[in-house]
Amino acid sequence: MLTTVALGFLVLSLHQANSQECIDRKKYEAQVNACCDFPQFFTSPSTYQRQACQEELKNMALDRNNQVVCAVKCQMEKQGILEKDRVDVKKSNELTKHLDEETRDVMARLIEMCVRITNEQRSHLTKTQYKCSFFAYGFLLCLTEKMRANCPDKYWKSGGICDQWDKLGYCDDGN
Repeated sequence: MLTTVALGFLVLSLHQANSQECIDRKKYEAQVNACCDFPQFFTSPSTYQRQACQEELKNMALDRNNQVVCAVKCQMEKQGILEKDRVDVKKSNELTKHLDEETRDVMARLIEMCVRITNEQRSHLTKTQYKCSFFAYGFLLCLTEKMRANCPDKYWKSGGICDQWDKLGYCDDGN
């Protein structure tokens, strides 16, 4: 009798786990973000570039959200990736030379895609409550999302939540 109840519970639990139709972003986003162990997109900003941005943003130390958004914008501007909320595709691709050829090709496609997407969303990305334009941060978020969705096999961590996300996607992504 106890074995039958335990077996029934196991079958019900497996059915519920397998019937999940999507992944809850709030609950699993940090774990899913680690599924694609992709190298840094662009070469690191120089020490001078980082220090210049830190100096420009020092008065935002207690305002973490603005600090992050403005730091991304500042560093992309200092690296020449961004000028007046316009992405320089050629410069962006130059800053991926540290990657192998296959990965550079993936990045080139994603840069083009994300430039198109962020340009389409320009009016929303530049008029926000942030002290800096959200455009650069939106571009970086796009690259991150698209890279995870198009992660080359050599960077993908198989198993667990990674396989579930790869199969099901997030609930808020239209799945």
